Amino acid sequence: MLDWYSRWSRLTEFSAQVAAHLTRWYPPAVELARPMNVSERRVAEILTRAFEAATRSSDGYRPGLMARAILAMRFRARLRELGYSDRFVRDASEALVSYLTRGTLRSAAGSDRR
Repeated sequence: MLDWYSRWSRLTEFSAQVAAHLTRWYPPAVELARPMNVSERRVAEILTRAFEAATRSSDGYRPGLMARAILAMRFRARLRELGYSDRFVRDASEALVSYLTRGTLRSAAGSDRR
């Protein structure tokens, strides 16, 4: 029972770390004005930086399949709380799962935007 709780809290902590890094480098206000200010390539660089920083600060934690699904849900909820658009929340959570699975962002992430 304690092991399950430990894993759950680790997922919560990890998703909070990723969201905190992302908010620092790409605040919701900038994201909402993004079509005029920030390119797709720059957004991908910021996401990669946030994912790498969170992975480093969590001692290289690499969640399994179910943990990645739970993590994506928690990450989506956190980004919505912070005020990011639904499209960005969807794309960022897909990018997070892709990063955790492959170690890199999927090249097509965000290509279907606006």
